[in-house]
Amino acid sequence: MEIKRYPFQDLSTPLLHGEEWKDIPNAGGHYQISNKGRARRLAHNKKTKQGISVSLPALILCQQVQPSYNSYTKDYRFYLRFSVTINDKRIKINTARFVYYCFVAPFDLKNLNHIILYRDNDSLNVSPENLYLGDPKEKVKRMIDNNRSKDMRSKLSPEEREARQQAQKKRSQEKSNDNLISQYDLEGNLIRSYVDAGAASKAVKLSASHIGSAAKNRGRYTAGGYLWRRGKAPIIDISEIKEKLVGIQSKPQAKAQCIGQYDLQGKLIRTFPNARAASSHLGMLSDSSIRAATNGKQHTSQGFIWRRGDAPKITIKKSTSNKSSRFSPLSAEELKITQYDFDGIRIRTYAGVNAASRETGISRSSIQRALKKEYVTGSGYLWQHGEALRIDLRPFKQHPGFNSSALGRHLEAKRQKNLEKMAGRMGGEIRSTPSRSVISLLEEAEARGFEKGKIMVLDNLIHQFGFSNEEAARAAGVPVELVQGVREAVLQHQK
Repeated sequence: MEIKRYPFQDLSTPLLHGEEWKDIPNAGGHYQISNKGRARRLAHNKKTKQGISVSLPALILCQQVQPSYNSYTKDYRFYLRFSVTINDKRIKINTARFVYYCFVAPFDLKNLNHIILYRDNDSLNVSPENLYLGDPKEKVKRMIDNNRSKDMRSKLSPEEREARQQAQKKRSQEKSNDNLISQYDLEGNLIRSYVDAGAASKAVKLSASHIGSAAKNRGRYTAGGYLWRRGKAPIIDISEIKEKLVGIQSKPQAKAQCIGQYDLQGKLIRTFPNARAASSHLGMLSDSSIRAATNGKQHTSQGFIWRRGDAPKITIKKSTSNKSSRFSPLSAEELKITQYDFDGIRIRTYAGVNAASRETGISRSSIQRALKKEYVTGSGYLWQHGEALRIDLRPFKQHPGFNSSALGRHLEAKRQKNLEKMAGRMGGEIRSTPSRSVISLLEEAEARGFEKGKIMVLDNLIHQFGFSNEEAARAAGVPVELVQGVREAVLQHQK
């Protein structure tokens, strides 16, 4: 017996005779389907979660032959499907539906009542001329005609058939009424009815389980400050639970919050009414990643931070221990470190400790200990997280090992040099005080909390121009106590 071959089994021939290719809807132009029932991926570049661009080659997709068991005939029918990746999400596509959509006539792909049927009953023959659009009734009729389903209705009289239909409608109505749930104020007046607790949950922004528990009226009487009951009675009796409702206030209906788009420093870029509008603006096929970032399931989406609301700035929490955050752009910002000289001026910024060690030749342990404040310096440099142009050196002075560190020695030498410069500018001596004594005077005044620049001004006002303490204090804009301190310091050194 000769085995039948189908076009979808050919994965090597780029173009078959008479083959035509068309883009698959909503696939970003990266996937196509042909009138022979084959599917292919076009060559394109894809960005990973780490921000790395990966080149994907063109490829004829291998299709899956999906079995479907028929319990009446005790055999299988087989259907074709294949998978594509759109926005990092794997999606399964029924080959016959998309061949019909692209090469016969478009239809609502989301409507599952639109069923593709096969003229020759071969479900692996997905050529356009073999396909036609049907509905569930037509499918059942074909199965009965082909002896693949039992015709239960043919044995019923018209009256029995009508009675069965009416009974089925009644069961459906009862089931619908069982799920119906209504919202009431604390006086028992109907506000609104919903098809089920899930629909009510989405509308009022409350937990569906809390609403369901309140509807049972067993222990939990309200949810969100409202009463809930199954059905849609216009008013309910609250006499039995009225005392238990004292102090409960109905909450206003929750308003939908806008969604804010933020850069990696937490500054607001713009706002959108919802995730779908944001994804559409950014050209995304799906809003799932934005919703995940908004709900805290991931840190970023499309290189941005997303939050509910429109706050001008948000606080960025450092959580690089979380596995998902290690591959986000936010984590890359947090891992940046900068190398500084002993004056706190930036030398260079690196992507992380490994990159700094590799490019400077300094051991990782030295850099890490400097970042953790175990050491003041790391191999002759200062290190800090971030990329500031300049850093404040005062926190380093609080380190227990500051005085013996290279930074401490550098700042002490710089301080001595500044004192000598000031002594030279003051003329070498203050009232017959040698230059070395001037340095000692400045050191002592500094230890007493006096500013060196103000000391020079006050010295000139007191001794060169003969100002009194009050006049010198008023002219220099300093307290009188500071003037008196300078005068006492000079007199002490003159003695």
